[in-house]
Amino acid sequence: MGQTSRIRTAYQVLVILLVGALTPGRGIAQHEEKLLTAVARQSVVQISAQLYVSKGNQESYRLSMSQLLLITTEESPTAGSDNPRPGEPEIKNWKGSADLFDTRTGIKTHLAGLTRLLHRTTVTMGPGGFEASPDGTWLYWGTSTSRSSGIWHAAHLDGTHYRKWNYIPQEDRFFLDDRHLVQISYVDPVMFVRDLQNPEKDRKYRTPEQARAVLTRFASQQPVFVDVYPQQMGVAPVDYARITIYRSEDRLQWLCHQSDPTLKAPEAVETRKIKIPEEATHKDSEIWFTGCEVSPDQKSIFYEVMFSRNTPLSRQPISQELWVSRADGQGLHKIGYILAGPDKQDSFNDLLVGFQWLPNSKQISFFFQGVDYVVDAKTE
Repeated sequence: MGQTSRIRTAYQVLVILLVGALTPGRGIAQHEEKLLTAVARQSVVQISAQLYVSKGNQESYRLSMSQLLLITTEESPTAGSDNPRPGEPEIKNWKGSADLFDTRTGIKTHLAGLTRLLHRTTVTMGPGGFEASPDGTWLYWGTSTSRSSGIWHAAHLDGTHYRKWNYIPQEDRFFLDDRHLVQISYVDPVMFVRDLQNPEKDRKYRTPEQARAVLTRFASQQPVFVDVYPQQMGVAPVDYARITIYRSEDRLQWLCHQSDPTLKAPEAVETRKIKIPEEATHKDSEIWFTGCEVSPDQKSIFYEVMFSRNTPLSRQPISQELWVSRADGQGLHKIGYILAGPDKQDSFNDLLVGFQWLPNSKQISFFFQGVDYVVDAKTE
């Protein structure tokens, strides 16, 4: 799900809580309260969050703790036939710009090489889904074309070392290291390992046994992977999070089972059901987990939580909070909160939005009231 869609859904969840239940307010001991905006670090300049999230023709992607990639669309690509008949529209490439924004200094640098590359390679639908490799050497993104359902692209940030390959519908993707990208498709299913430096070394693995042999070599760096529910915005709010831990080498087998439940599921290392500790809540509180996300290194999980009360006539504000635990659910603790009252539901700026792990798995970024924040996410 895209960042903008996640923000809209977060807003919808809050409206449901406010209008459907009219249950704002909550009670956690005051000495435990930490305003999230007070413990987080904000960008050196305050720019509207709409700049980063979506402003009609502009989207942003966080590449590191201090770097935001800004993609601005100046002219949308035009769909059409590759060999148009008289009167039919011709395909026109995407036109726009790619810029790098440093949140520490407030300096925006135009990426001329990447911009030229995007102009040359993007048709029908604009580029999206940008993601940086762990050390920041590679940039990975997707586009769509008229002749196929899409293309995946990779290049250095300056637009050099470009390569592409045909689109595959993917259920899972992650970097084994700074050079190797794994894509696991839910069609078949099948696992691809892309060598971004050398396409001739790309490999395809069709069986869990084949994939297991490859992933075992990288298990020392990432021994397990974590399945957590609710995984993202868009699901009905629940009062718990379910964590299931599997061995990294069983990743394709897990997906095979997800696609076809009649196939054997991998054996879980551990399964836990996580709830907010009772001592941290008021007896009249209702708790809603509106989203969870596992860190890139699979060692930590953050939880987006809302608290409301069961008193229908209460007009106190709802508390929107960020919690963190280790991947096994242990060390669950609150990082901070904000109060999102019933009179504030008309604006995304009154919500914590756009939560995401930074590539280093040590910080979480978010937006609040037009400011970009980064907070440490140390587990206890």
